[in-house]
Amino acid sequence: KGANSQSKSTNPNKMKGNPTGGAASVKNKSKNTLKIKEKVPKVQFAKNSIEQSIENVVNMYDRNSKLQEQDVKIIIEEINKLDGTINNLKGKPRKEQMIIIFQNADNNQKQKMLELGIGNLYSKKQLGIYENVKDFSGPDTAGMLDLAHGENKMNDKSYIKDTIKIQNFNDESISSDKDYWKSKIEGQFGRDGFNIEKIPGYFFKNNSEPSIRLSENKDLKNILKKHKNEILKGENFSDEFPQYGNDLISKISKENNFKNAFGKVDFRHPHIDNKGRLHVIMCDTYDSNNEDNILIQAGRRQMLKGNLKPFFTIHEIIISKNETDKILK
Repeated sequence: KGANSQSKSTNPNKMKGNPTGGAASVKNKSKNTLKIKEKVPKVQFAKNSIEQSIENVVNMYDRNSKLQEQDVKIIIEEINKLDGTINNLKGKPRKEQMIIIFQNADNNQKQKMLELGIGNLYSKKQLGIYENVKDFSGPDTAGMLDLAHGENKMNDKSYIKDTIKIQNFNDESISSDKDYWKSKIEGQFGRDGFNIEKIPGYFFKNNSEPSIRLSENKDLKNILKKHKNEILKGENFSDEFPQYGNDLISKISKENNFKNAFGKVDFRHPHIDNKGRLHVIMCDTYDSNNEDNILIQAGRRQMLKGNLKPFFTIHEIIISKNETDKILK
């Protein structure tokens, strides 16, 4: 063993600067970082402004769509080093730091950060954007946005566990509602030039986590209570989830999870089963209408660029007998 160790220590390759660990490894990392900076010489890593650093990285991605994962990791490390240079960010958790950065950014920077975050970078797991959105904005806001990038790019496919994929509005599984879906999809996506026959849907069964969350949500129960007359008559109806707060940070907070995930929705085929439970189907399209909201505007631009994919959803919701009695009293 001693002889082998001696032999390794005098290995000519290692003597020529090919170390694999320790301080030498750090030197190599620094060289890699410099290499990346040389790739994009116009990018300057600001020493006193995270906002400017993020802006620079945004611009870097705009110009270099083929950056490798290792490049991304080094860029993230560079930004992380800058966190301590701004006094009001020192010692704060990463999530709080990002909120402060966002609050202090001007509207153009906010739009750029939002558009970049929900665009192609959302699917890069090493950036942790999905986890941050899930933590701050809620599981359905994050999950629906994740699905909009396509099943193969999802950060967490468990969101669509207990779902059935629907080919398009012509699918036999929804033949009884074919005319409804064709009209709805055409109205939401046809005007923007999407081929409506290529837009898929997802049926979330009543035991899926999103459907269970909906069945237990107070806002949904208030909507159902408001429409108890339609429910008792077995009539379809439409409504929307409420919005809490007026500033942008509030609008994208967890309290608005269902507002941001679904917004305006249709409720179809309400009925009470023989156990006294309310059944209802919630229908929605995942689209970004041209509303006066920078979050929605950012999503719309990404969808029109093809970075987000349109789809529609059907949630099967069952309300317990006790809750049904409260809703219909």
